[in-house]
Amino acid sequence: MLYACITDQIKKFEEDYRCGRGDIIPGICYQSKYLAIGFFSPNDSSELRFIGCDKIVLEIPEGALPGTDPQLVYMYLEMYEDGISTMSPRVNCGPDGLRFQVCLEPKEYLLLLHIH
Repeated sequence: MLYACITDQIKKFEEDYRCGRGDIIPGICYQSKYLAIGFFSPNDSSELRFIGCDKIVLEIPEGALPGTDPQLVYMYLEMYEDGISTMSPRVNCGPDGLRFQVCLEPKEYLLLLHIH
């Protein structure tokens, strides 16, 4: 489940870049220690990462996203689940319903990727 502050940041990012600014420019990203958001083109390869963390990277190869328009993709770290500390953070990816057209191979450091 998304934390309220993460949901708010995702909504604000999407509103800022989807509404009132014309076409979406692929590659526009917001990054923090726990949240990374971006618009990515299905025709380009790209990556999404957290600030200060080179060990968790979501590589999106060319053709992985459906359609022709830039797609919103985000990932966030979930440090606790149901009030219980986990051994390592869980990496969640979204938005809900996100489907990749090709298999993504996690980097060796990425332990668990949860796609909504």
